[in-house]
Amino acid sequence: MIEINLLPGSGKKSRGRSAGAGISESLARVFSTVKDPYLLSAVASVAVAFGLVALLWVTQSARESSLVEKEQKAVQDSTRYATVVAEKRKAEAQRDSVLRQVNIIKAIDDDRFVWSHIMDEVSRVVPAYTWLTAIAQTSPVISPAAA
Repeated sequence: MIEINLLPGSGKKSRGRSAGAGISESLARVFSTVKDPYLLSAVASVAVAFGLVALLWVTQSARESSLVEKEQKAVQDSTRYATVVAEKRKAEAQRDSVLRQVNIIKAIDDDRFVWSHIMDEVSRVVPAYTWLTAIAQTSPVISPAAA
């Protein structure tokens, strides 16, 4: 004999679930209701893709903020040290100018009393009543600008 139940839910009551088979039974029930497994895998892959995109966005945002902070610090350091470097170059230029002037003065001062000493030595060596008509320098002359 064939029995047809025209009132759904009025049939036999199912027993309570056991504690050990809770998760596997519910997953089996979900997979049994899915008609197209490719649709389920497509939905799962889209969800994973959205999760990965969100994770990448968060990590890139954190990295960008740290790089922006480093850039701001570098720009501040650059502007602060630019004035120091400009002052250093100006001081070096002044030092070089003074050093050049001192070297010129030294070159002039080194040759200042040479001829008077030479004439004194020549007058001691030459016998009395001797007249010199010319004295010439045989070593090369060093100009103050070249020193």
